[in-house]
Amino acid sequence: MIVIRDNVPDLMLNVTMLSTSLLLFAVGVIGLVWYRYDIIRLFIALELMILAVNLFFVQISFMYADVLLASQIVVPIVLAIAACEAAIGLGLLIVAYRVKGTVEFSSLNKLKG
Repeated sequence: MIVIRDNVPDLMLNVTMLSTSLLLFAVGVIGLVWYRYDIIRLFIALELMILAVNLFFVQISFMYADVLLASQIVVPIVLAIAACEAAIGLGLLIVAYRVKGTVEFSSLNKLKG
């Protein structure tokens, strides 16, 4: 059973808070679809989606008393995984730029084998 805190703000503020993370996640998804050939913008959109999920975890921990500790544990783990993903992705980007001279996906399809 989920226990709602006593000092939680009114419903409109809760909806506004949760819709902020949903809007950021939607912008990240749109960025993934819109910039699917530009690797740098693709990584930025992916990081925006990860940060939107972290913001959602923090907002849920603010609203509910039962998930406070779980959100405080999950958020740094997700941020560490996102940092590793960014480092690996940018490393692959540098190698692809050195091999092909560009960072577009259309020219990177010949890197097979």
